[in-house]
Amino acid sequence: MLFRSGFNTSAEQRLSPRWSAGVYGSYNMVTSVTSQQNDSTGWSIGPLISYRPTRYIAISAAVGYSVTTFENNALLAGFTDSANFAGATYEVSVQHLATRYFNHGVTASKGTQFGYGNNFSEVTSVTYRASANVFRSLSLSAGFMYMVSDMSQRSAITNVGGAEDIRLTLGTSYPLGRKADIGAYYSRLMSERTLLLPTTQAGTFAERAVKIPENSVVMTLNYRF
Repeated sequence: MLFRSGFNTSAEQRLSPRWSAGVYGSYNMVTSVTSQQNDSTGWSIGPLISYRPTRYIAISAAVGYSVTTFENNALLAGFTDSANFAGATYEVSVQHLATRYFNHGVTASKGTQFGYGNNFSEVTSVTYRASANVFRSLSLSAGFMYMVSDMSQRSAITNVGGAEDIRLTLGTSYPLGRKADIGAYYSRLMSERTLLLPTTQAGTFAERAVKIPENSVVMTLNYRF
């Protein structure tokens, strides 16, 4: 079980009716409640730009430099990963406001995520997300993500160094006044790994496909200055 906390912030300046530019930054901390993983702290900063060719389409891009450091305090047997991450990340997004009540879009990104039996994975992903207002200001959303992971070290749990995964996300958000909103999101990662596992014969091993589910719930609070 992991406990995550942190914040994201950004500032943009409108350059023209169609263009705007700015900067963003984030800071996060991850604690392994069961001490199976190394705890971590990380930050990211970089420029962003957005372009709105029509009233209904918005294109945005961001490039950043990210650093994540790990404390080497995992108690999991066989966990030897001491790698930290420092490098470039990016995100490109195209959003379409289909109607007053429905919008959707596609995002391509490269970044990192917390590992599973290792410190982290570098992840390249493509995400489709749709959102609809269903009752007054209540918003519901759903997302589908395909991602390719390159792990910092072979996992002490799964003994693999890379993977292709699919993540499904469902969520809801509700405004708290004109500048803030609160949200709750559930996601399920559907992974299948080929593991080298012991057989019934002592001292022998065989490759087996094993499904490794991951479920997470995230609460968010956003405020716009």
